[in-house]
Formats: sequence, structure tokens, C-alpha cells
Amino acid sequence: MQVEHYDTSWPAPGLENQTFRTQQPDKATSLHQTLLDTDFHLGILNMIQQPYALGLLSCLPFILTYILTQVESKTAMQSSKVGRKAPLTPYAIPIIGHAAMFVWSLGALVHKNNARFGKYVPVRFRGMFTELAFVSGPKNVALIFRRSKDFAAKASVVIAMDRLFGSPQRTVRFYDDDNSGMEMVPHSYSNVREEDRIHHIVHVQVIKYLSGNGLKPMTQRFMENMGRQIFTSGVGSEWLEMDDLFGFCQVKLLEASLDAMFGPYLTALNPNFVDDYWKFDQSTAYLLKGFPKWIVPQSWKARQRCLDSLKKYNAYANKLHDGDGRKDYEGLDPFFGTEFIRQRKEAMSKMGTFDEDAIAAEDLAIMWATNSNSIPAAFWFLYEIFSDPVLLSRVREEVDECILPSSDPDAPPQFDLTALGNSPLLQSCYAETLRLRTAILVTRVPEHDDFQLGDYVFPKNNLIMVASQTAHMDEDVWNTGTSEAPHPINTFWAERFLVHPDAPGSGPLKHAKAQRPKQSLPEIPESVKEKPRFSTEGLSGAWIPYGGGQTLCPGRHYAKQEMLVTFAILASAFDLEILHEPGVKTEANTKYFGLGVMPPKDKTPIRIRRRKQTVL
Repeated sequence: MQVEHYDTSWPAPGLENQTFRTQQPDKATSLHQTLLDTDFHLGILNMIQQPYALGLLSCLPFILTYILTQVESKTAMQSSKVGRKAPLTPYAIPIIGHAAMFVWSLGALVHKNNARFGKYVPVRFRGMFTELAFVSGPKNVALIFRRSKDFAAKASVVIAMDRLFGSPQRTVRFYDDDNSGMEMVPHSYSNVREEDRIHHIVHVQVIKYLSGNGLKPMTQRFMENMGRQIFTSGVGSEWLEMDDLFGFCQVKLLEASLDAMFGPYLTALNPNFVDDYWKFDQSTAYLLKGFPKWIVPQSWKARQRCLDSLKKYNAYANKLHDGDGRKDYEGLDPFFGTEFIRQRKEAMSKMGTFDEDAIAAEDLAIMWATNSNSIPAAFWFLYEIFSDPVLLSRVREEVDECILPSSDPDAPPQFDLTALGNSPLLQSCYAETLRLRTAILVTRVPEHDDFQLGDYVFPKNNLIMVASQTAHMDEDVWNTGTSEAPHPINTFWAERFLVHPDAPGSGPLKHAKAQRPKQSLPEIPESVKEKPRFSTEGLSGAWIPYGGGQTLCPGRHYAKQEMLVTFAILASAFDLEILHEPGVKTEANTKYFGLGVMPPKDKTPIRIRRRKQTVL
């Protein structure tokens, strides 16, 4: 018999008040009884009694592997030794271990073991001579992010450049050999040339051009492009039905975004690039998991078409740039699209291993980082708000306040991007969309020494992973409404991130008061009531759609602008209705678990028309 109790034997430094739920066996249970106390082992004993001993010999390695890893797991769970490894998840296949599960059903594996070992208990997985650990719990995740300097994040970059983006092997080794770190001052043991510090150079450029004032020229052009894309799409005052909202977003948003970042020549020279890109994106899961070309030939071909198109574009833009008398353009660049893209190419041209193939792979990488998550996120943002007419009306009020005056009533609306980004309800919808639909795996590797978290030790050079969906679905952290008005953690709640001054139980964090029925509040005149404010306070390690620490997603600011601007244009100038049958909802495609924002599994039919007050 197993007894569930609360155990506080694993408080990471400063986490003494955090509770960890573990499963412990009764102390009277012997090891022999423990090994036989499952249907699995009883079944094995029954089989051995049958006259099929020869056949069972072939099963013996699997049986022994499961028993041994089960013993190792239970021993770790019962141990109170400081400096012990995290408990191992049992497995039955020698050598391969959990590798097959990682390829085919990673999400199910993570969720199952969160339930098996209890909340906030780290777990280990093993397969193909590799071992990694999953860590959960907001305080533990936040601690890992705060101690970014103790970890190397380049492992995920090296894997992505190699498997996903098809970088030449000599360039992959170049990424892997850069041990100088991301900081301005390189690590003391590094002998990498300053101009070869690829991780630092990319980090600095991303901060400069994809945030703050450096991002403004690109977001302004995206807004203009998006308005033009939608206003010239043939949608008039009569309802027009479309079979898929996500397909609409894929085409319109990517075309607007590519022009904003890379300029007009990429798609002008390669008219099929948008279609090729999404075929490549659909192959992401197979490529990242290392499927060879002979198994998924279409995936490799789709990527190669994208790389060939990028090489063609780069050669053309370089020729125009070399023939131009003026070499430097601030913000927007007439040939490369933006100063950001031009500066990246100039920096990489000084690195000996970066030829046209390597630069094309880097272009594909930044394109993927800024679009392959933001566009599915924009779809979910539109889907949730346009599915709720009451919510749509409220959010439209915020959007209307951000429209800039225009002398041309027929032109697409322009918005004050700062005001748009500060709109409380709009921001809450944005944050809730990412909480509900993002499923990334944040990877870290202890670079210098073993990493200790409470009583557990994670060996140097072994992968540590954090699953955002585990953090985002933690019912002990998130506000789920009141007993009168519940908002389950697995549903979209537009106001989850809003703090109402007159409602003590509001805000994203779970409150004891928030779970009880609301007590009647005295009526406050509307003119006196304070407006709600958007808040992510207290969510360090709990709301992590972009990862954390030094390696936050480089495209996060641009992604937010894409989402808000796309919705603002559609909401202010168009009516849009979701055409699902009653009770039918669009579900996420869990095949993309671990890769970012999960796209929809099926098509979402809509109808759309110009709003009457904006008809040409």
C-alpha cells in the first residue's frame, strides 16, 4: 500500500516554503514485495509458469531492464541523501530507453511523469547513451533562469542549426566550438577571436534591432504591409466565406512579415517562397528529431527549396548593395530590407566558415524564430476573441482609442503602437493566448560544474529541460476564478491577467479569496472606479512562453506587435465570424509539442466582410 504525503525534503536555496508532493511506499514493504507489487510483474510470473520458456528468453532483457530501472527509480524516491540524482523514469527497452517516446509522444511522456512522481519533483530520462532531466515548479524554473551564467544554452542552437536549418557541418562545428559565452567579456578560458564570437554577436544584434527603438521601423512597415494585404484581398461589404482562418493568416502575415524584415526582393524573385516555407515548417518535428532524408524526403526537399531561394535573394541583394554609392541605411534598407539583416550578413562575412550556404541557413533560422510561433499565436488570438462577441466588443473599444487620425478614409487604419501595446484587456488576451497554446522545451546544460538544486544534483554537460506547458497548466499557481464563476486552467479566460482594484481575488495568481464565492461589494460610481491593469507580477518561472534568462526568444517583441496589429486591423475594419457548428472547437495539434506555439489541428471556417462604417 502506498501513502501519499507532503514532503519538503527538496527545497532549493531560498525555496524552503515550497511544497513537493511525492509518492512514498509503506516502510514495512520489503524490496521483494515492492518489485512484485504491480500487475506487470505478476503477469510475468504467470507467463513463466507456461511451457514457453524459450520464447520468454527473448523477453528477458526487457524484463530485467524494467525491473532494474524500477529499483533505481524507487531507491531514488526513498533516498534523503543530499547530492542525489533525480529519480529515473523506468523503461523496458535496453539502450534505446525513452528515445522512442521522445520521438513519437513526448508530450504524453512529460505529462505522465509529472503525475507519477508528483509536483515539482525532477525526473530523469535515458536513451541512446544520453541522459536528461526535466525540472518543474515556478521557483525552481526561476532559479535556473536567474543562474543563466552557470549554463550553456548553445546546445539547442547547435542542434537546430544542424538538423532543422541545414547549416553546413563546418559551420555547425563553428557554433559548437564557440565557448566564449554571450556576455560582452568572453569567458576567461576561451580563445575564440572577437569576430568569431557568433553567440555573443547574434545576441547583441537581436537586442539592438528586435526591441525598443531598433524595432520600430520594421513594425511600422509590417503594419503598413498588413493593412495593404488585407484591404486588397477582395473582401467587400458582402459576406465572403473562407475554409480556413489559419491558412488566411499563414499567407497574409508571412508575406507582410517577410517584406518588413527582408524587403521586397525575396518573394519577388521567388514567387512560391511562402508556400515552400510553410511546407518546411510542417516538417519541423521530423527534422529536429533527426529523421534522415530517405525517411522524410519531402521535408528535406522543402527546406532545400527555401535555402536555394534565400541564396538567390542574397546574391541579388548583394549585387545591388555593392553597386550602390551609399553603403549604410539606418532602420530600413532598400536591398536587404532592414539594417538588422544587413548587419547580420556583414558580421558573418568576417567569419571564415560562413559561405552562401551558411548565411542562407542563418536567414532561415531568424525567419523561423520570428514567424513560425507568432503566426500560429496570431491565429489563436483572433480565434478566441472573434469567437466571443461580448469580448470582441470590449476589445474593439480599446483598439478604437489607438487609431491614428487619417485624411484618407479609404486607407487602412494606422495605430499608435505604444498605446496598442499598453491596452490592458488586449494585453491580457495576448498573455492568455500564449499561456494556453505554447508548448516549448527550454534546454540548459551545466557548463562548468555540476548544478545543485536543493538536494538534487544535475551532472555537468547533461541536458536539463523545462516544459512550458507544465508551468502554464499548474493549478496551484494560476487563478481559476471563483466557485460562482470558474475559469478552468485548460480554458481561455480573457481577464486572467487583469488586476481589478475593487476585486482582491483578481489577477493571474491563485488567491484563497478568489476560490470562494464573491462577497457583495458596495456599489462604486463608474466615474470613481479605477480601470483594471494588466499584470504578470509573481509569474517568474510560471509564465514562460518565450523561455527565460539570457536566451529569451529573440523575436518576442516583434511577435507581440504582429499579433496586436493583425487583430487591430481586422477588428477595426472587418466583421469576422467563426463558422463552427455549436459545441465544436478548434483544437491544437499536439504533434508540435516542444516546438513553440502549437498550430490548429483542423481547419477553422470563417466568413468575413468589411464593416459598414469603413466600406469604400
